[in-house]
Amino acid sequence: MRYQGQVIEWHDDKGYGFIQPLNPGQGENRIFLHIKSFSQRGPRPLAGAVLEYEVIQDSKGRLNAQRVSYVRRQNKAKSTDKIADTFLSKSLLPYRQYPRQWRGWLITLYLAFIVALGLTRQLPLWFMVIPVLLSCLTYMLYAMDKQAAQQGRRRIPEKNLHVLALLGGWPGALLAQQKLRHKSAKTEFQQVFWATVALNWVLTGLLTLQIIQQFFALF
Repeated sequence: MRYQGQVIEWHDDKGYGFIQPLNPGQGENRIFLHIKSFSQRGPRPLAGAVLEYEVIQDSKGRLNAQRVSYVRRQNKAKSTDKIADTFLSKSLLPYRQYPRQWRGWLITLYLAFIVALGLTRQLPLWFMVIPVLLSCLTYMLYAMDKQAAQQGRRRIPEKNLHVLALLGGWPGALLAQQKLRHKSAKTEFQQVFWATVALNWVLTGLLTLQIIQQFFALF
């Protein structure tokens, strides 16, 4: 028998996640989902995706999804939509990703700060160029790492990505997380990443503190 459910948690770097059933007969137990359980290759699942699947039990009695496929929203019955809305109202999607426009403003503010100091000759040209080059390199490595994850190849160590973010490539990393949807749902990685961003801002402020004071003294 095939069931329908909604992805409530997905770890793209590890290739697994969990499904919340939409059929009342299945109860509210989460069902384990592995990337290899899909019947056909397709886009990587995201939190909120509606799937159709069969259920088996492993040797430890845990529920696992098998022969998984995507459900086209336009072909769903109204009853299924009503059930989905009920589950959503209970906040069963804590890991769903929503656009965060403030990230773009944070990048813009940082780049505007660097460019302003460069154009007013308060900083040498290399100080303005290096963050841009590091951001481009970081974005490229994020894209390579995501492709490696999808193809099952050797991954780029997370510490390398964090080092680049700390040195000034965090705008590229933040842009890659938002555009590529890579490394954006792993809590541990995000905690370390934002620590590197904060530390980079602190170091940048300390290096330019005297210059900033001289700049504002002109007004």
